[in-house]
Formats: sequence, structure tokens, C-alpha cells
Amino acid sequence: MLRDSTLSVEEIMLHIGYTDISYFYKIFKESYGMTPIAFRKQSKIIPL
Repeated sequence: MLRDSTLSVEEIMLHIGYTDISYFYKIFKESYGMTPIAFRKQSKIIPL
């Protein structure tokens, strides 16, 4: 959803069932090694 939608991180978080933004960021960072915003930015970079 972070890659393919224009929904905010908070909207995505609520859509997938999380209610605590701090907890969502913590779990996301533990899983992916970066914040959801950094993940979204990185996924938009197109390698040459």
C-alpha cells in the first residue's frame, strides 16, 4: 500500500488494523529497517 497508493501512512495504518501510530512505526522499522515514509520514498526511486 505504501508503494502503490496515495493514502497517508496514518490512513494505511488504520486500514490494516493498527490504532497506535507509534507502535506501527516501531514494528515497521523493526521489520524493514526504515520508517514507512522512508520506505515510500525509496520505492519511488527508479534505478537507471
